[in-house]
Amino acid sequence: NICVGQSYISKTVLHDGYTRQYEVYVPSIYNASSHVPLIFNFHGGSDNIASQIAIADMSTIADTANFIVVYPQALPDPNDGGSTNWIHKDPTNIDDVLFIDALIDTLSFDYLIDTNRIYACGYSLGGEFTYELGCRLNNRVSAIGVVARTMQTYTLNNCSPVHPTGVLTILGTADGISDYNGVWWGGIQYYVSADQ
Repeated sequence: NICVGQSYISKTVLHDGYTRQYEVYVPSIYNASSHVPLIFNFHGGSDNIASQIAIADMSTIADTANFIVVYPQALPDPNDGGSTNWIHKDPTNIDDVLFIDALIDTLSFDYLIDTNRIYACGYSLGGEFTYELGCRLNNRVSAIGVVARTMQTYTLNNCSPVHPTGVLTILGTADGISDYNGVWWGGIQYYVSADQ
């Protein structure tokens, strides 16, 4: 019996030896008789689920558009002072793309998910991770949306989508962290420009 309704459901799943946390919102009109879209919403670096829900709560939209929204929690990165990051610094054995792949399977077991309508969005470092999903998990992710981050040059150069993929990017021209024109250091481009 899966609880549905108008509140977030706190859940955990064991993946790769770690207990992973996530919050699920099931729309009030979900009736388990028809497949619904799934949207992942990723918090920024050194952040958490609660703060992401506070700035990007999709529950009202989920109720009217009939989709399930999931807010996963990143693990602390020991190579970055314990900051909760989606892309851990090397050396690491954490690959959250594989976690999300497994979480899609878990959610598809718990709910009727339309596997042709799985989407991801994220803020800042969560947005950077969303680009990773758009590239590396493209066989399962239909489209992505990113706020306050551009794509790593490395990710772009190694991206081989299996289908045309919609990308929405929202980036301010005065963003001092994710520069609209990309990030260069020592003559090397680390992040592409918003236009690229």
